[in-house]
Amino acid sequence: MASTFKIALAMCILQLIDHEKVALDQMVEISADLLVPPPLIEPYFRHIGLAISVANLLDIMMVTSDNSATDALLKLVGGPDYVSQAIAKANIAGMRIDRSTSQFLADFLEIDLTEGQSFASFFSVLPAREKARLYALTEQANNNYDDDERDNASPAAMAKLLAKLWHGNLTSIASRDRLFEVMERCENDNRIKGCMPAHVTIAHKTGTLGGSTSDVGVIELPEKSGSVAIAIYIKKSASPVIIRERAIAHASRAVYDFMLMT
Repeated sequence: MASTFKIALAMCILQLIDHEKVALDQMVEISADLLVPPPLIEPYFRHIGLAISVANLLDIMMVTSDNSATDALLKLVGGPDYVSQAIAKANIAGMRIDRSTSQFLADFLEIDLTEGQSFASFFSVLPAREKARLYALTEQANNNYDDDERDNASPAAMAKLLAKLWHGNLTSIASRDRLFEVMERCENDNRIKGCMPAHVTIAHKTGTLGGSTSDVGVIELPEKSGSVAIAIYIKKSASPVIIRERAIAHASRAVYDFMLMT
């Protein structure tokens, strides 16, 4: 599932906002233990004194897939168990959230953190060459990760979650609109959007780790003729990420063309 789980986390945040337990303008402290590479917060904001609003954390989590923002929001809702319970309450079977991004990155890279040690503190003191080596490993197949039942989702489960969110069954309409507007700005255009006509509106979220490459979202069909929830997961692939992305792009275009003809 990789970073596509962030959709379920965003749902939880928006539900708390709907019930006035969290506010979009609420400031969240980004403590040192929450700093997780990559891509935005950790490289540039490493010192004490950083706080970011919930609205901005949502944006950078969904648009740039920032892991520090993700773990900050995960901590705010109460952790992975809270998200899994919300998924179950939504009657979504076949999806589970077990760890923070820092935890499953450490597990993926087979890093044994000492008691009380955060992934951020471990990573920050590494030489640049070792950081580069670890980054490279995150794009290589890892059977231990791919076979792990934790932090997993079936394509059907993710598509069902997307459809329920799209129809406003899990949040207020205002929160639904906010979520999908943010997802329309997802920075990776090489997967579901890769072979699509430029005029097609697509709200999506990508995920990449090891041999797993994914993209999930909602494609709006022309002339308000409907929408398609789509979830594509590639696992255990030894092909370069660019090849996996191309496969997702072609599969997505095939689905789009089929829906236009039916």
